[in-house]
Amino acid sequence: TFVAHRAPEHYGGELELSLRELDRDYPNVRAALGWALAAGEMAIAAGMATELAEYWDRRGLIAESQAWMERLLPVIPDLGQPLRSRLQANAAFLAYRAGAYERAVDLAQLACAAVEAAPEALVIAANSAALVAQALG
Repeated sequence: TFVAHRAPEHYGGELELSLRELDRDYPNVRAALGWALAAGEMAIAAGMATELAEYWDRRGLIAESQAWMERLLPVIPDLGQPLRSRLQANAAFLAYRAGAYERAVDLAQLACAAVEAAPEALVIAANSAALVAQALG
């Protein structure tokens, strides 16, 4: 997808270029994400949100990311793996960044509980739980 190819991790050393491209196109990306949700295309919306997680974090769009995630998390049972665990893991990290530590741990546990979870989702979820533990001392 357009978002996946502009996600920061796909650009390696050209992170800033990737971020600037997403900055420029973000109003359209936001509209597409809204359309996917409104049209009931939850897998598309979840995939976009998963790919946008790092962008939202790097651009400080934590409140916006939380709003999108809260709209998507109720449909998690309808999503297949590994998308479900990826969404939960990224939502856990963004909840941590928002200071919603209890929510972050709950989402991280859900992501890790799935036997068929994506390996990168397990890493993100475990990292989020560890960051919460560190933040709480």
